[in-house]
Amino acid sequence: MTMMDQLTHHGLACLATKYGGLLHLQMGALHVVAVSTPEMAREVLQVQDGIFSNRPANVAITYLTYDRADMAFADYSPFWRQMRKISS
Repeated sequence: MTMMDQLTHHGLACLATKYGGLLHLQMGALHVVAVSTPEMAREVLQVQDGIFSNRPANVAITYLTYDRADMAFADYSPFWRQMRKISS
């Protein structure tokens, strides 16, 4: 299997059957977590939501959102929860 085949959904499915439902891939400097089983998806999306919900910010995002003072790029924190309450 070539490297490009491994990065498609078919390649990730083959890797998941071999190594399990939770894969850590390093693509250059970027760390990627691939979740491919319902049990692992539940763990990531429900149980560990606070850990996986933060998005990395770069200089442009920090500048454009006034130091991440918006709902899309703010860290999951009391500020984000308050903003969600206000906007609902």
